[in-house]
Amino acid sequence: MISEIQLEQLLSEYSILVVGGDHYNTLATVRCLGRAKVPFGLLLHGSRAFEATRVSKSVYAPQDGIAVGDSEESLVQAISNWAESNSQSKQIVYTCSDHAERIVEQHFPQLLHPGFKKSEPRVLDLMNKRVQADWARALDIEVAREEVLDFSTEINCENVFKKYGHCIFKPVESALGAKADIRFAEKESDVEDCVSFFMGANYTSILVQQFVDFDYELNANGCVLGSGEIIWHLIKKEQIHPLQGGSLAYGVLENRAEIREQVQAFLDKVADCGYCGPFDIEFFVKGNSVSLNECNFRQSGLMFSIVERGVPLPLMWIASLAFENVGEHVQLNSSHEESFANERFLLASIVKREEKMALALKRLIKAKHYAYWAKDDLRGSIAWYR
Repeated sequence: MISEIQLEQLLSEYSILVVGGDHYNTLATVRCLGRAKVPFGLLLHGSRAFEATRVSKSVYAPQDGIAVGDSEESLVQAISNWAESNSQSKQIVYTCSDHAERIVEQHFPQLLHPGFKKSEPRVLDLMNKRVQADWARALDIEVAREEVLDFSTEINCENVFKKYGHCIFKPVESALGAKADIRFAEKESDVEDCVSFFMGANYTSILVQQFVDFDYELNANGCVLGSGEIIWHLIKKEQIHPLQGGSLAYGVLENRAEIREQVQAFLDKVADCGYCGPFDIEFFVKGNSVSLNECNFRQSGLMFSIVERGVPLPLMWIASLAFENVGEHVQLNSSHEESFANERFLLASIVKREEKMALALKRLIKAKHYAYWAKDDLRGSIAWYR
């Protein structure tokens, strides 16, 4: 994948900064680079001091990392300071959150970071789910009907329900909302409740989307390398948490060829648009057909599913900016029996009685790869259970 000579040359020419929140998105990258003994800076954003963050407890986290608040000003200043102190080398910023990607794309276009090589579209623009849906339709991708409801005007809940029926309400942009806020409406009174909830949570607008009937959900997780090569695998969600709008708690590889072919066709279009970087793309499956749910053009929490399979994808992407042959001979086999667990979500599903204890514990034991637990990083694993 990456030769020792390439790695040595990479480290002599480039400085790397990992930016993200104190969550398992960032943890996967810290472990990936640390295992390869790649020096990197670590900038965490949130409410805790660096020493109090859980990511900092990993044996692979640099001890000179810093943490700042979530404000735009704080992050811009911290990244500027890092760029100035590393001005003698080429600079790569690897983002592990929507907020970090938004800041870097807006304020630091001169730094190497995940994004589209062309001027349009921008990852920043596609964070808006309405813009993203229009972009997907332009690529002949099937997506559900949707619109943005602006709370500065009166919302007619009766008309909304007549137009969409069973529908979903979600933040217009992931970076400006919480996934836990996603709500479902099956009747008109539910629409009223959803609108009241989001207005009460100080949202200024909200996306309403027609509910798509599906058999199950998929996550395509991977990366488009600098050469345009796509390294990815496809996970079938068998359990999510929370039940409404939740993330993967337990999943297995999707190995149906007809499904993988449809997803591959979409990923090829993403690469053809000039995207270069990690991605997490959600799909619905109904029978033998696949439709798009949403795209996240950044590293997601599911990066652990690839890193723990032995493929150092964040490092491969970084190296691919300097070398063309990084992705050669790398294949994530879909026929092997692989299973993935977010152990904290599985345990939470038991506490909240979303899943039977016996089944959740069975999945916890059966899983081959975990979001938090790693034998080579006991200190970094235990930190998430305190």
